[in-house]
Amino acid sequence: MPVFCMDRGIFPIIFFILIQNGSGEECTKVMNNRHYSCEGRNLTYIPTSIPSTVETLDFSFNLLPSLQKHLFPPLYDLQFLDLTRCQIQYIADDAFHNVKNVTTLILTGNPISYTAPDSLNSLHKLQRLVLVDIGLLSLNVQFNNLTKLQELKAGTNKIQTIALPLFMINFKDFCILDLHANNISSLKVNHTAVLREMRGNITLILSSNPILHIEPGVFKDIYLKELNIHSAFVSFDAMRYGLKALSGLNVGKLAIGNYIEHRAIKISDADYHGLCLIYFTVIFLSPKRTVTF
Repeated sequence: MPVFCMDRGIFPIIFFILIQNGSGEECTKVMNNRHYSCEGRNLTYIPTSIPSTVETLDFSFNLLPSLQKHLFPPLYDLQFLDLTRCQIQYIADDAFHNVKNVTTLILTGNPISYTAPDSLNSLHKLQRLVLVDIGLLSLNVQFNNLTKLQELKAGTNKIQTIALPLFMINFKDFCILDLHANNISSLKVNHTAVLREMRGNITLILSSNPILHIEPGVFKDIYLKELNIHSAFVSFDAMRYGLKALSGLNVGKLAIGNYIEHRAIKISDADYHGLCLIYFTVIFLSPKRTVTF
């Protein structure tokens, strides 16, 4: 289940007005010049008819293979920008200069092959960055100026480690790291060095990763608000030994188990005995079962 740092709500749809742009292309105004939807219009540019007062722009499912500095008109009130599946391959330096007050940026499903070193660093107020399914190989992305970042969603990529860039130690409000469905097979102590230096109280989502090995002490001296390791082991043996390796973990909510019950495999309470070595407030087991410690 997605977890968010703050309750953003869902913007109410009050009425629609269609505005024409060029050869029959159009965007939809939603609620008083503040919210616009250009979803799925095959647009290759940002319509100039979108007012500078816009706060939310859904530009998903359009055609923007290259994000250049002057692609966006000055939209300094814009806070929410959705560029889901716009076939983005290249992001130039200062591509977001004219939308620098955005707090949520969604880049889901774009085949990004190159990002310039300062491609994101104009977004000083960014709090939520969504990089789901963009082909990321690691978290070594240059966004060192995004010190207000609270949430990084980078699921369904090819990332092999939970190690964060060293500069993220300065991200004092960071609270959610979502790495579900990547290629993470091992958790090592040196992978959590940056997490250990941060303020703690972080939600870490590792569900649906092929975890084979966990090094003892990987979360030593780290308090996690939540650790989600649903369907995150390659086998029940890996889960059994992995739980033992998490000895000493201090976590508010622990989510573990499998989304689909393997009826052909008998699971005993002994498979979960490693939980006795973990300090948790709430635990969610899937499928639901009673475990006696």
